[in-house]
Amino acid sequence: MEELKPKTSWLRIFSYGTRLLLPAVMVAALLIRPMVLRSVFPRVSPYFSVSSAVAIRAVTIASIASITLLILCALYRRWFCRWVCPVGLACEVCAKARKRRPSLKRVPPIGRYLAMITLGGAVASVPFFLWMDPLLIVSCGITVGCSFAAFLAVIVLASFIFPGLWCTKICPLGGMQDLLGAPRSMMKTGKRKEKFAMARRSFLGLAVGVAAGFAMKWVISPITRRIRPPGAQEEDLFKAMCVRCGNCVGACPAGIIKHDRNSPDAAGIMAPMVRFEEDYCRQDCNRCGRSCPTGAIEHLSLAEKNRRKIAIPKIDDPACRLSWEVECDICVFECPCEALEGVFNKEEYRYSMGVDLEKCNGCGLCRIVCPEKAITMEALPCEES
Repeated sequence: MEELKPKTSWLRIFSYGTRLLLPAVMVAALLIRPMVLRSVFPRVSPYFSVSSAVAIRAVTIASIASITLLILCALYRRWFCRWVCPVGLACEVCAKARKRRPSLKRVPPIGRYLAMITLGGAVASVPFFLWMDPLLIVSCGITVGCSFAAFLAVIVLASFIFPGLWCTKICPLGGMQDLLGAPRSMMKTGKRKEKFAMARRSFLGLAVGVAAGFAMKWVISPITRRIRPPGAQEEDLFKAMCVRCGNCVGACPAGIIKHDRNSPDAAGIMAPMVRFEEDYCRQDCNRCGRSCPTGAIEHLSLAEKNRRKIAIPKIDDPACRLSWEVECDICVFECPCEALEGVFNKEEYRYSMGVDLEKCNGCGLCRIVCPEKAITMEALPCEES
């Protein structure tokens, strides 16, 4: 009598267990340390880590670790999609729920082009489609919601209607894995024409990304300065690196980081900016940098963050109580940097408030405590940002 083989092999069970482990860890991180989910999980993706490392010109631990994942993806076709990616697992479940699958042969491999354009753009510090990384979409969709949650829902719905459309044709992470595994598979099959065609298209995609990146840098050159969170990159790089995930907005305990909905240039729309309306940038907080997944805001220690200047205070002398010959020095006592001091003007024979810009980091506390709101905070000029 023939022995019946189990329908599910141990390898398949291990594969599904591994893929379920990451979402489980993500849920645990959301409950225990949401900051970890916001900043660390997207960096697990080799597509995200490599592109962001190239864009900010910095070698990080995540980018070094991603080299191992890239090697595995080159040796084992779509290894990351099959074993790690939670979006791939959700799309596969949706695909299995549909009995009839429409053919996708006529759909071009968009993900490969997106991956190469992003890497090319990263050379010019403008990684165009970094926001399409599936791990970034999942982590931001869970912690922030809004647009990323809607995008994730669209991906899952599309995978039910057109099984395999996102994973095999659109996802740039999957496209990068296809490009990495293509040389090995072509060496086995010996298809030289396909090899040269893919190499040519990859080179064109990379060239288009580089050219478009440098053109975009010229377009997004700062027009009107905004006050950015402490540790933000230079203005043009910041606008390019920021994926508008909203992590820093949600992480700020003071609530002073807002989305810029009225940016004078299109490249700055929805980028985070600081508004000193009801609170200030606290000295014991560096959450905005810790929550940023792309490196648009540097991850700084508290000491380094408090040394970074983010704004310049401007004092309206006629509005200040000292100009009325009324004693007031609340801003002097509250300033954590000891940058404010009353200055006696011998010619006018009166006191006025002065600011030591070398000491001031632009935290905005003086503006909040000023009873007459005579202090306003202005963005840094280009050479100081």
